[in-house]
Amino acid sequence: MSILPIPFIQIVITDFMVLAGINFGLYFTLHGGDFKTLRKNTELRVYLAIFGSTLLVMVNLLTSDSTQEQEKVCC
Repeated sequence: MSILPIPFIQIVITDFMVLAGINFGLYFTLHGGDFKTLRKNTELRVYLAIFGSTLLVMVNLLTSDSTQEQEKVCC
């Protein structure tokens, strides 16, 4: 049994964790309306690329058919 059994709560917490991982100076830039600087920021692009690729790997592993029976090794 999970501590957080409701998937919606887990998704909301994950979203806030991703937002908290972004440099707060970028939020100030976004608040000022400078979207070009935000799009060109290398740190943000790498952070989102790592998060996105990790997310794709996790989804692939969770949805793959892992119910294949293992061969029983007998002594």
